[in-house]
Amino acid sequence: YDSDKVRGPLMKSGSSFKPVSWNNLDEEVHAKLNALDGKKVVILTSSLPSPTTKKVIADFKAKYPTAEHVIYDAVNYSPALDAAEEVYGQRVLPFYELENTELLVSFNADFLGDYNGGGAEKGYAIARRPGPKMLRHIQVESNLSLTGANADTRHPMKQTDVLRTLAEVYKGLTASTSDQVAAGIVKEIREKGSKAVVLADGNKEAFALCYAINELINSEAVSKTKVNLLKESNDKLFDQFITDAKAGNVGALLMFQTNPVYSHPKSKEIAGAFSKIGLKVAMSEKLDETALYADMVAPVPHALESWNDINPVTGVYSLQQPTIQRIF
Repeated sequence: YDSDKVRGPLMKSGSSFKPVSWNNLDEEVHAKLNALDGKKVVILTSSLPSPTTKKVIADFKAKYPTAEHVIYDAVNYSPALDAAEEVYGQRVLPFYELENTELLVSFNADFLGDYNGGGAEKGYAIARRPGPKMLRHIQVESNLSLTGANADTRHPMKQTDVLRTLAEVYKGLTASTSDQVAAGIVKEIREKGSKAVVLADGNKEAFALCYAINELINSEAVSKTKVNLLKESNDKLFDQFITDAKAGNVGALLMFQTNPVYSHPKSKEIAGAFSKIGLKVAMSEKLDETALYADMVAPVPHALESWNDINPVTGVYSLQQPTIQRIF
């Protein structure tokens, strides 16, 4: 068991924390929330594919109209979501069904790992069964990945060349291209048509190009009825939150299981912005790098100690059951 877990509610006293009762913490938080004088309340979390948790946040926002929910993930999916919103018109990740795919072209997408929230390996394994319609896999990547090691054809190249080749493939499908690698890929995509799919990883432009190609060829691998609901990162809202905090417009910050001071590249700027916020509550398992900047710490149970519900994909719901009783 992790001995670093916070065992009870804490309140900052000077430069350290002192134990307090849950009643004392609740009273202090309620008093400060009711004295915000119109300033924003920010609820900062990682992606939460839990309908019940989202309902709790919605109820809180109904009680405190200035409240905003900002989502920050250490592994950032905002570029993919930004591109999906631009191409598909909704800020959700596409759901890929690879079982009947005959050609898969991947640009830096390690889809046998945790790409797009993971889960592609089952469909890939089915499509790779030997036969006349066995999936052919082409991997264009800058570093050898688990996915690349399984490819039929692998094109290793610099990161910038991967993105350039992806753009040339789109150009070749819509007009023509003089790039030899891209031209070969275009030829195969045209032969397979809707039985092909393109995956990409990287910046917003890479995702937008791959989504646009799949729309262009009407790829059957991109589900028309399901979307992936696991990831909700939003860089725009997070950056706006930091701007508002530095301007003194955020009166309270409620953080749930997120540690941007550790994982964000602008951690010093974030820590400085926190100093302008009057109330900071960290709902965390440990006194991590972000919780140390909080005024109060409300410990939460580990996932293995918790009940939860999850809606990972359209129409799919799952319950999480604790495997051990809470120790603290």
